[in-house]
Amino acid sequence: MSAALLTGCKNDDSGTTEQPTDAPEIEVGAQTPQTIPAEGGTVTLAYEIVNPVQGGLLSATSAEEWIHDFDCDQAGQLTFTADANESDQSRSQTLTLTYTYGQGKSVEARITAVQDATTASEQYDFDLTLDIFTGTYYGDDFGSNGEHNWYIWISDKEFTPDGYAQNGGTYYLFDTYGPAPQAGTGIALPAGEYRPGASGATAEMTFSSDYSKFMQVDDQGNTIHDAEFTEGRMVVSYEGETLLLEAFLTDLEGNTHHVVYKGPASYASDTIYEDIDLKATSCSATYEGSDGELMELLIEMSDMASGSVTAPGTTLTLNAFMPVNDTGEPVAGTYTVSDGGGSMTLQPGSSYYGIPDGSYALYFKDDVSIQTGLIASGSMTITGGGDSYTVTCDLVTAEGCNVTASYTGSIALTDSSGETGDAVSTLTGDYTLDLDGATAEASFYGDYYGTGGGNWTISILPTTGPDGLLIDLVAGEGSFDGGITSGTYTAADNDYPAPGEYLRGMVSSDGGLGGTIYVGDFDSEGYVYAYAPAMSGNLDITNNGDGSYTLSFDFVDDQGYAWDGSWSGTISTADYSYYSASAMTRSLLRAPHIGVREQGPSVRPLDRLRERSAKAPGSAQRISRYKR
Repeated sequence: MSAALLTGCKNDDSGTTEQPTDAPEIEVGAQTPQTIPAEGGTVTLAYEIVNPVQGGLLSATSAEEWIHDFDCDQAGQLTFTADANESDQSRSQTLTLTYTYGQGKSVEARITAVQDATTASEQYDFDLTLDIFTGTYYGDDFGSNGEHNWYIWISDKEFTPDGYAQNGGTYYLFDTYGPAPQAGTGIALPAGEYRPGASGATAEMTFSSDYSKFMQVDDQGNTIHDAEFTEGRMVVSYEGETLLLEAFLTDLEGNTHHVVYKGPASYASDTIYEDIDLKATSCSATYEGSDGELMELLIEMSDMASGSVTAPGTTLTLNAFMPVNDTGEPVAGTYTVSDGGGSMTLQPGSSYYGIPDGSYALYFKDDVSIQTGLIASGSMTITGGGDSYTVTCDLVTAEGCNVTASYTGSIALTDSSGETGDAVSTLTGDYTLDLDGATAEASFYGDYYGTGGGNWTISILPTTGPDGLLIDLVAGEGSFDGGITSGTYTAADNDYPAPGEYLRGMVSSDGGLGGTIYVGDFDSEGYVYAYAPAMSGNLDITNNGDGSYTLSFDFVDDQGYAWDGSWSGTISTADYSYYSASAMTRSLLRAPHIGVREQGPSVRPLDRLRERSAKAPGSAQRISRYKR
């Protein structure tokens, strides 16, 4: 049954209180007739009230129910919703705009809206309904002007675990930009119509013309289509929490596409977007130093067994400042997040090239995904002492997510300040490394430290022998092509090594091995229980110019024990200086993370860490499901 519909109106206060000399008029900016695509959706018309009267009211009506939900609350703009036309015949309808003013006076304007017929499927080269959705949400990391980014694949086959397309698979990628999700709505892609954007641009309500594409692999694994889109549109709507994505596209090969996905949509993300309630099973504090009045502790709470990194699980790291005491133990009281610092405060979370600092939560979703929440406000309360502390937290992340945490028990205290002479090395005497049969890999990060050289991390790990070596150095040559520069490298006296220096070894407060450090006593799973940081000494490197190197070293650890050795062989290298994967992923590539087992610290196997790295472009058969 047809019915006149009126759902929107606008009081116009831009006129005068006097009756104008000329009667008001409605001028409609859109073409007549207004053409509506067959799939329907939200339609916007521009209009202007000429000679407006204060208190004037605009309304809109239609005699057909397929046009509805008029909204003219925004001056100069009328929107309405049109249902999809599922027939093969176009249809039209007259819209009436009425401007009421004065004592019952009104003027009208009429627009003829024409809706296209549904195009026969044989007119598309590809008319597909796909049932697999793979999405990643990057927040505003890639938006040129703060736009938010959703990286979406829809396909008829899953990706393999290492990011490859399956034989016979069809894949569509939409690198989509839009406004920030509304608070409390999660991170779902906003509803609306998206169009191809200009090259290099990231405007809202567009999908990137540089990265969005159609890809298809045949049954033998050969790529038979790989083309960006030249024109089209993608319409996003929701039925409850069910996503309806429908796209009408033309690609660079001249193919036309009609693609539909209807189903659930979840997004991987490097950022925490859900509330966290951490029931911690372990708590540790690391003494970072003092200025004589205040001391700094890093307090870490975890719900993972014995402090190890075993997904799924959460850690909460809080950078706390408090009055100095003789023991270096946490001081009871309430600590408030504060940018200004001071006694009984927590440093807010921050990020340096994506690496979290200060106070932050890490959620280890699985062996690949780590999500970070930087703490922006809230408090931590500590009561008790000795073997019986109670710690409670009521915090909020920068994204507005609540982080609550609780712990009761002892707090393990360690010292990384160097002030008390406590050492992290496990050596009990001088030691010569046995690197017989070890293999080496090196990663290049460009001028990572901003000191004018080229940063390399080198991992020399055993195949059958007992020992390994991790090195973090800055070469004088700042390019990847020349390889690691020959020379003698000495210890940097800070955390930013200059050319010709290596970063001294360290065990961070969250259990990470970093810098230049011996690792040994590997168990069957690849974890280590022996390590010694290089605090001084020389590292000699000879680059033979054919991919092979000779390394010799004579280091001293933080207990004064000497450890030395040599290694020769080919080093496989990888260039990450251009990489735009998340810096959290990059940090995991740079240094292994350790967790404290009951027997002692243990290094997470590097091969498992590599599974966390973003997938670089590979062979023609490989389709990365990760961001660029």
